[in-house]
Amino acid sequence: MPLAPASVEAVAPRWDDIVATKPPIAGSTLRTGDKGEIDAAGRLRLVGRIKDNLKSSKGKYVVPAPIEHKLIQNLSLDACLVIGAGLSQPIGVVVLNEAAAARLPAARAEMEAEFAAHLRNVNAALDPHEKLDCIVISARPWTPENGLLTPTLKAKRASIEKYFGARIADWGSRRSPVVWEDQDAGRGSGAG
Repeated sequence: MPLAPASVEAVAPRWDDIVATKPPIAGSTLRTGDKGEIDAAGRLRLVGRIKDNLKSSKGKYVVPAPIEHKLIQNLSLDACLVIGAGLSQPIGVVVLNEAAAARLPAARAEMEAEFAAHLRNVNAALDPHEKLDCIVISARPWTPENGLLTPTLKAKRASIEKYFGARIADWGSRRSPVVWEDQDAGRGSGAG
């Protein structure tokens, strides 16, 4: 089934703050802000947040969470994020895990070929407007200390997009399946 905003039956307002609970309640439905789909058995599966959706320059909406789920299946990755609001196609930004990072720089060409193949496999399962232009390999890990992860280790989309800044559009326009951020020194400015 197509994706739709998720809602649940509201049993009762939050007991400790009824005023804060009222805005998302419409009738007897609580608007959660989640995106969901109903499977053949009638079960709701949450697949992301409405606010995380990207709108491409073509006017199509992309739901990043299912794409990120496919992308993170690569065993060399520690984290990933699909970004690119306003681009013709989204891009995937990834962080190598410690074992993969330890293989650098010797295995760089081999890893680039592996990521290009992974990108082809991920894109094969996506609708045309969802296909990733490229995978960008982040030069540094994302941590709560550098502000790119929350304390619960979830990627902070807005902070990551701000960190990569204007380089995002450049990466998407290169038509190269794999881009290494560390080869971009001097091309754009990221956050410290």
